[in-house]
Amino acid sequence: MASYYSTATITTTAPHGLVVGQIVNIAGVTNPAFNGNGFTVIAVLSPTSFKYALISYVLIQSGAGTATPIVASLSLINNVVTAVTTAPHGFQVGWSVVIGGFAGVAVGGAIVSVTQQDDVILVTTTSAHGLSPGTRVIVAGVTDDTFNTPNGIIVASAPTPTTYTYILPNGTATAASSGGTTTIPWNGTYSITAVPTPSSFTYTQIAPNNQTVAAGTATIVGNVTPGPHQVAVCFITREQYITKPSPAVTFIANGGQLLQLTGIATSLAPNIIGRILIFTPTIIPPATSGPFFYFDGPVDTPTAGTFASMVINDNVTTSIILDFMDATLENAVSATNLFNLLELGECACTAAYNERTFWCGERNKVANFTNTTFDGGFDATKTFPLGWLLDPISGAGGGSAIAQGQTPYYGDAYAIEGDGATTVRGLITQSAFQDWLGVPIIDINTAYSVRFRAAHGVSGQGTSGILVIELYSPTAGSLGIATVSFSQLQGQYIEFILPILAAQAVIPMDLQLRVYTKGTVSNGIFLLIENIEFFPTLQPFINTTVRGSYALDPESFDQETGDLVVGADDGYPVRSIFNLLDGKLYFVRELGLYATQDDGQNEPDLWPVTEVSATMGTGSSRGVGIGESWAIIAHKTGIYIFWGSEPVKISQEIQPDWDTVNWNYDHTIYVTVDTTNKRIHVGAPVGASTTPNVEFVCDYAQLANSEGQTSAQDIASHPQAYYSVYNPTKVVAPGKARKWTLWNITMNCCTQAIRSDGSYHLLRGNGLGNGKVYDQQPTQLSDDGVAINSQYQTAFMPQIDDEQALQLGAHRKLFKYLTGYAAGAGNLNRFIYGPQGQRGVQLVPYPLQNPEQWDFESNLNWPGERASFLWGTNAVGAWFKVTKWIPTLQREIVTPVRGNR
Repeated sequence: MASYYSTATITTTAPHGLVVGQIVNIAGVTNPAFNGNGFTVIAVLSPTSFKYALISYVLIQSGAGTATPIVASLSLINNVVTAVTTAPHGFQVGWSVVIGGFAGVAVGGAIVSVTQQDDVILVTTTSAHGLSPGTRVIVAGVTDDTFNTPNGIIVASAPTPTTYTYILPNGTATAASSGGTTTIPWNGTYSITAVPTPSSFTYTQIAPNNQTVAAGTATIVGNVTPGPHQVAVCFITREQYITKPSPAVTFIANGGQLLQLTGIATSLAPNIIGRILIFTPTIIPPATSGPFFYFDGPVDTPTAGTFASMVINDNVTTSIILDFMDATLENAVSATNLFNLLELGECACTAAYNERTFWCGERNKVANFTNTTFDGGFDATKTFPLGWLLDPISGAGGGSAIAQGQTPYYGDAYAIEGDGATTVRGLITQSAFQDWLGVPIIDINTAYSVRFRAAHGVSGQGTSGILVIELYSPTAGSLGIATVSFSQLQGQYIEFILPILAAQAVIPMDLQLRVYTKGTVSNGIFLLIENIEFFPTLQPFINTTVRGSYALDPESFDQETGDLVVGADDGYPVRSIFNLLDGKLYFVRELGLYATQDDGQNEPDLWPVTEVSATMGTGSSRGVGIGESWAIIAHKTGIYIFWGSEPVKISQEIQPDWDTVNWNYDHTIYVTVDTTNKRIHVGAPVGASTTPNVEFVCDYAQLANSEGQTSAQDIASHPQAYYSVYNPTKVVAPGKARKWTLWNITMNCCTQAIRSDGSYHLLRGNGLGNGKVYDQQPTQLSDDGVAINSQYQTAFMPQIDDEQALQLGAHRKLFKYLTGYAAGAGNLNRFIYGPQGQRGVQLVPYPLQNPEQWDFESNLNWPGERASFLWGTNAVGAWFKVTKWIPTLQREIVTPVRGNR
């Protein structure tokens, strides 16, 4: 070892690993002048040699000893402080940490002068200070105490190496002063930016590079305002839908602390991918709750560090530490409206409009029970659903269906396993008197029923046990009970709808909803229950209210701002919803047609609803079909077309057939417009049928313009047949017209669907219970392997005008000869009939081919006043196309009249 004047050079026997600026302790050197603590490495000469500062006036040499590197407790490099603790600290990024117990670092030597210009204070130092804008300094000892900043101040600028400025608002000093020092404090409150190791963390401090090995403290502080707050949790689905929050929990913040939440709800439902924790600012009495907010990501603050996100992007984490300030929270994402979310009941019809969805025909239910779908999560042990209480005596045996290896209907279910010995198992309860906001659940003077889905497990042996839903008061006893025995259950879920509560004049304050099994469920047998819904017995459906979602959020429905009331509550429910290209949304009631329109400013509850027609409607949720900017509506009085004005009836030609519909089952009617083939399809139950067994089909292809479009006005004004304006006794059947026919097919539903190749296909759901879906294709020449009985029958001929024009007389004619052109496959069956089907004669079947080379010719020799021709095919693979049918006839000379009845 050697020392001369100002430095010592150390040579080690092995690589030392030191870097410039690191602190080392030197001990055990033979010459004690080299020994000491806290030396700073000023140069690294080689992997086995380094220098540090050591003042000596003579050359010194020595040997032996050790060089031990010392880790600085605080090391500031490039405005980043690395703090090293003696033990693992458990800190997290974003937390606020208070550094204390360290002496500040004096810079710039003595202060030469301090002057003021307005609010700007200029400080001149004896030597270079190394400060930069943003550095926090403490000015102390200035003769004029007004310039001193015992709590620290931020450097505004550093014009020269020996001057700097800071802002002193409303400063009172007017004369220059001097004296004192400038110190950069280590102590202060900072935001943790990184945690490199369990015993180190970093934060930002704008200041010259420095370090210290002194001891100090690092204390985590929170920013939550003291007082009562509330917290609730929401689930996030894989579709990014945010569920209605859980009931809120109240906690008291003491101030200066972080929040540690444990037991955060999770769900075994496969579509849950995350959670959101929502908080209120401090609740000021007499208020008992307040607005809710959440951070959807990290939030940086000027003074309190970075607040962590309140969104948990997994379905596993059950504990978290958070921090917030009221002022910051109140500017975060508002979540109060989430408490107004409504879990939509099963609905009959829906439509999309202006980036929202609208629904009608909703099944009514009591909305403020908690977690009766059992999709809201279970406790940590998965033995009882959140929002319910597990009975300490009879609660054993229940739990999450998924956790117990059972199959839920959707999401999760409550499963109770029998033990073959205990009478009551799996008893869980919740209040049926009021919800957590004090809103009544069960109303007085109202009878209730309950619907739920239930099943038994598919494993285990035994057939005993009863599933129970009960409204029970510890003081008044059982007020209502619904039970399902094991023999009524299956391995697949069945929906049960049962009465449970007669109207009550008084609701006991201790009324409970209880779910359990009784009757000693067989050992190893599971009874499962899902989707419990209470509803007023006399109002199982919501008739005149339509639910509208939030814009751009099709799954979220606000039970206040999303409701549209359509017409008077007079017993005529809203059955269907549709929209055209006129910017309006239309509602079809069982009697009445209404419209509304987005006003661009308000939620749906404030949109005006106006009556369009009071003379028609539909009894079916599928009773409306959308065509080319127009709609077809099926009503008891007929089939109507609507394009924005008063609906027009278009079924006059087939009214006798339409009147045969079984109107007790009009809710099964479906309407579909095949815009590709230009046909309207209306499926309906005819005669005694209770499901659609006939399709009323209207072909409007002849009315299409050169671009293939057909207007509603053309369809409405071109009937299949009508009386001539000029000759009221003459029926005109023009070629360019809508054309009705009846198809004898049994289908439950129909739609025009887009297939994967972009083509449109008319698909039907089979009505025979075989689960098949049929695609109507022109090349398919059988009905699922069965012959299609295709027929066409003409009008009776000749008419009076024809008799006069051809001088055929008013009595019998002789139909002598028939010619025509028919192509196809199979045999064309041909018939000629008199009025009311009298004297029908079958002609010789005509063998078809495609293409046909010439016209066919047939002898008739059939006498009669008028005749109608019927032809068709009825074999698998057979079809026909007739383009010409010309009978030859004359007066019957031999027997112009029959002479008897």
